[in-house]
Amino acid sequence: MSSNINLLDFNTKVKQKKSFKGKRVLRFISIGMLFTVSASSIIFFLLIALSPIPQLRKQKDIASSNLASSQEDIVKLSLVNERITSIKSFIAKRKNFGDEVNFIQGKLTSDVSINAIILQKESVFVTLSSKSLLSLNEFINKISTGEGIERFKSIKIKTISKEEGKNVFVLTVSLET
Repeated sequence: MSSNINLLDFNTKVKQKKSFKGKRVLRFISIGMLFTVSASSIIFFLLIALSPIPQLRKQKDIASSNLASSQEDIVKLSLVNERITSIKSFIAKRKNFGDEVNFIQGKLTSDVSINAIILQKESVFVTLSSKSLLSLNEFINKISTGEGIERFKSIKIKTISKEEGKNVFVLTVSLET
């Protein structure tokens, strides 16, 4: 046995001090990390709470719903545009009868009215009505002389009839251009 009363050895005291010092450093590091994690979580929470991300999500949802609702309108517009282009090509191929119709209207007397105008490839069919045969005769004379001869290749009377109940004469003329 040892003569020393101290049961602890001198070397063990040094080890205890070192271990106590290590615990202190470890405790300081853990408190620092705890503070760092707490501070970073608070900062992240504030960034998320104050960020415009929820507003941007709402705007995105509103924009996508508007786009979905306007998609029908876009389809309708594309269909209309397609029809317009096909009509443009059709009109470009078709003969313009505007001058002929204006010429016919200019030759009408006051008591003659147009019932129908039918436009075909090379001809115009006009159905007229009047209470007087004389007015219909005047119209035929006006379109078959002067400018009418130059404008139309042939002028044919298709039908002439009288509507008994109305006492009106109906004339159909074929004008070939």
